[in-house]
Amino acid sequence: MNIVFWFLGVTVGQFEETNIGQALIISKIGINIDRVRFPLATGFNSFATLLGGLLTISLTSIRFIPKYKLISISSSIIFFVMLLLIDSRAAIIYPIIIFILTNIIYKKNNIKLIRFSPLIQIGGPILFMLFFQFASQIALFDSISRSSEEVQTGNSRSLIWAISISKFQDFNIYSLLGHGEYGHYASGASIAWGSFFGRFENSDLMHPHNTILMILFDYGLLGIIIYLYLLNCSIKMIIKSWKYDKKFNILIISYLLYFLIIGITESFFGFYYLNTYYLFFSVLIIQAVAYPYLSSEKNKVRVAPHLYTLSTLET
Repeated sequence: MNIVFWFLGVTVGQFEETNIGQALIISKIGINIDRVRFPLATGFNSFATLLGGLLTISLTSIRFIPKYKLISISSSIIFFVMLLLIDSRAAIIYPIIIFILTNIIYKKNNIKLIRFSPLIQIGGPILFMLFFQFASQIALFDSISRSSEEVQTGNSRSLIWAISISKFQDFNIYSLLGHGEYGHYASGASIAWGSFFGRFENSDLMHPHNTILMILFDYGLLGIIIYLYLLNCSIKMIIKSWKYDKKFNILIISYLLYFLIIGITESFFGFYYLNTYYLFFSVLIIQAVAYPYLSSEKNKVRVAPHLYTLSTLET
């Protein structure tokens, strides 16, 4: 629907960014256009993260659900092209990396390693900044960056995270329960980094671009416990039902990995990116409903296609 409305020139609602900028990736093949504002999207990042999740599921479906291979390939192409038009690099790269990882997991059949996946969001920011220190020395990354500072600071993530961490140096009631929605603003943190987002309206409300930090600001340590509990429940269901339906579980794993990896640099598990938030809980609900049918050989059914159906409905 977004594509149709875009072709028709329909405009719906307001957009977060006031300065669009050029689509850098496709400019490398001689197509010079501004980043596309899709009519039903509220912002580049919010829509790109949703498309990245759907691309992850579609790519994985190509390999593991041959019955819908043609639809999976078509969906993957559509999501990929839309991401190129939005010019979202992470949402393109992560699904490809996850596609490779899920194939390795499936082939090696070492599913128990997935229990350590939540550590991605703990160690991820460190690896992220180390990568950008390395990338700043390579001309290729400079060529697809919107500014020299973007590579040096990880698109200002390092500065935002440093400000955020400084707000948690002293333990108090807010550390335990959080400030509520837009806790980063209530704490004064986002006021300090608001100037980094001059192209956004209400830049002082900009989130901390990290899921763990967002949860700490909004819901405190209690929120972290709930978040980890939900992830742990999902992981346990994967491990226990793995031998009964690997294809269904590999789709769950693919999206779980995407959610964890993209959450290193974006703020989920809150109401800032509702489309991605809804998809996350939709996947968990489907998994929970399917689990009783997967947890024993007697009740075994093939439910992987139903998760794929969700990805097509979300478009």
